[in-house]
Amino acid sequence: MQSQWGILDIWNFIAWQYQGQNIRIVPYSYSLTFRQLVTDTQQSNVINILANADFLLLGMYITAVEANAPVEANGTVLITDSGSSEQYTQGPVAIQSYMQNTQSMPRQQQLPVPRQIAGRTTLTIDVVNEAAETVDYWDIALQGVSIYVYGQN
Repeated sequence: MQSQWGILDIWNFIAWQYQGQNIRIVPYSYSLTFRQLVTDTQQSNVINILANADFLLLGMYITAVEANAPVEANGTVLITDSGSSEQYTQGPVAIQSYMQNTQSMPRQQQLPVPRQIAGRTTLTIDVVNEAAETVDYWDIALQGVSIYVYGQN
């Protein structure tokens, strides 16, 4: 995963958040698949963050496939923390403005600031396909680092 932030930037951001605690970070990715996305219908799926580690979200990526060929994703996405009901955006946003389509890599679509997600969080991902035809599937990946805390310094 390429990043606009270097490893020292990421480490310093995390160290600032977890002052005085022993931490270890490990690259990690959460993924899910939406299948047979019919035009203008909403589908929902969930991602459960590991119970033993927080997650620092750095970037989100999507792969869309139609008729066994990669295509540009066309639709909307809304991510909601199921426990707090906090939405990551005011409402559904165009998927291309929020997630990097793997078809156009290596350009990176990352969050302006990393987003910290507590362990044991459940995220609900709602998507709507706005393409003119049914799409075979969308694979969505949330990439970042897991943060393990091992007590105080």
